Amino acid sequence: MRGATGGTSIAADSSGHAFITGYLLPGAAFPTSPGAVTGGRPFPGLGNTFILVLDETGTSAVLAITGFGGSAIALDHQGNIHAVGDYAGSIGPNTSGAFHSISPNLACNSFVGSFPCTQVAAKISPTGTQLLYATFVSGTYGALPAAIAVDAAGDLILAGNTNSPDYPTTPQGYQQTAAALAKTNVSAGFHRPTR
Repeated sequence: MRGATGGTSIAADSSGHAFITGYLLPGAAFPTSPGAVTGGRPFPGLGNTFILVLDETGTSAVLAITGFGGSAIALDHQGNIHAVGDYAGSIGPNTSGAFHSISPNLACNSFVGSFPCTQVAAKISPTGTQLLYATFVSGTYGALPAAIAVDAAGDLILAGNTNSPDYPTTPQGYQQTAAALAKTNVSAGFHRPTR
């Protein structure tokens, strides 16, 4: 949750490394790893998001990233880091061919100012030095991520909540409005959600 510096989600790999994501208070010092990817900057007055990897003893930081994650984190079988969070902006970190390169929730941003109301999903290499994909996943009135998982094929499954009647859905979706569940296709980045 925003409003305090702290972790919101944790995952572990087979070596015992802890992968933590969360939020930082505005102005909080958080040194990042040399060569690590960096996400979008938060709006003035808002804190940033972080991803922190600790060694198996919990005494040393292996990797530190800002601007990605915040709400949930998971790993795939190749060790890639999947992270989602909320973002208060209409333009932010994304990759070529992203599902949404510009946030579709412009009405949300203009109505509530700097309230973080769009989801950003990202996939980062195990070393933290390569952004494999990053995209907005939202609708006109935003969406907030709650949890993620990665299946055996490396596809990201994202769950959350939304008030957006135009949140992207598939034609056969069980509920095509006011719900947020998406699955990515790892082979080509982020694609239209499935149910």
